[in-house]
Amino acid sequence: MPVPPRGSSVSSVSKRIPSGRSIFIRPAAKCGRRLTRRELYRFRIDTRDFVETAWTLEKAPRPYIRKFAQMKNGDDFRKLEWQLFCDSKTRARLLFGDELDKDATGTRIVAMTVGSEKPPQFTRFPARVGPYETWTAAIASDAVKNLFAVPRLGMGQSTLLPDGKTTSFFLEIETRGLERAWTQLSGTCPAATVNATLPRWPLPPPPPLPR
Repeated sequence: MPVPPRGSSVSSVSKRIPSGRSIFIRPAAKCGRRLTRRELYRFRIDTRDFVETAWTLEKAPRPYIRKFAQMKNGDDFRKLEWQLFCDSKTRARLLFGDELDKDATGTRIVAMTVGSEKPPQFTRFPARVGPYETWTAAIASDAVKNLFAVPRLGMGQSTLLPDGKTTSFFLEIETRGLERAWTQLSGTCPAATVNATLPRWPLPPPPPLPR
């Protein structure tokens, strides 16, 4: 093992890399916070343009299923979120939230594709809550299985700008974890439709995204 360079701490670690050379990795100082997605990208620690979590069950007073993602947006990343609620034994509700720039303009519509099956129909006009726009789609509980019957769902957004031009994007998201989470959530569905107010958006931050 080579001798650590002068000035290195005794906690430095020698690591063998494929070329056969050894490098010393010094533990990062504890800064009390995690690096943001923008910092991970800028420092070239993780240069993916799109990252996502699995669908997971959130054990809140009113349980729901949640998925979180971030996608490259210029020099920064924008947050996307999906939430699935069970309103009754026969009806579920899917919410989609998109974080926008504070100076964003235009009218946006969103749509989802579910393989060859009929997709959920989101409301045409979103609700604006802080930096988020949110859309809602009512789904028959029996149709929820169509969402996890495919490995990926398509999500598209089209924006009509004030000058009459349009912009759009399309991405695919994994359904990983959705079947298991729905099996757990459906067991808690009330017999009658729940009219309670949905949780305030945005909800507390999700677990760290996969590295």
